Amino acid sequence: MREIPATYSVANFVNDPAYIQQCFVTSEPYTAQQHGVKVRTLLISSSGYQPYRVIFSSRQFVADHPEIVQKFVTASIEGWKRYLADPALVNAELRKLNPAMDPGQMQFSVDTLKQGLFIDGDGTPDSHLGHFTAQRWAATYHQLVDLGVTPRPIDPTTAYTLQFAP
Repeated sequence: MREIPATYSVANFVNDPAYIQQCFVTSEPYTAQQHGVKVRTLLISSSGYQPYRVIFSSRQFVADHPEIVQKFVTASIEGWKRYLADPALVNAELRKLNPAMDPGQMQFSVDTLKQGLFIDGDGTPDSHLGHFTAQRWAATYHQLVDLGVTPRPIDPTTAYTLQFAP
């Protein structure tokens, strides 16, 4: 095996049928497919590693401004719901900010997000937009400990709050 520094380009992948690279499933596969390359992806989550994608804040800010945090969480969830229901307005705004954005790639991205249930989960009580569980947080923490990523033990329940989750 040979490691090659990431270039954030699909050029090597497109030119070498034996090449494997990391990617965002909402982006690079589209580019490779536009070059006629068949793409298969393997999600990190299939290995059992399923961390939450989170936004961080200081404990002090959360304690001092819980109403702002709640509004941010509520608006974020509502924004994702609206985007997944009808991405046209957001995509039009993104194209204004960056005219180089490819409408086909943007559609591929939202289709991938929906098909992969990456944002809103499968809709079950344990898997939906904004849902968190202490068990999943603990599992992620223990995986990081086992991998030696966490330099010292912590109580994983001090790293998050479920206070603002729907």
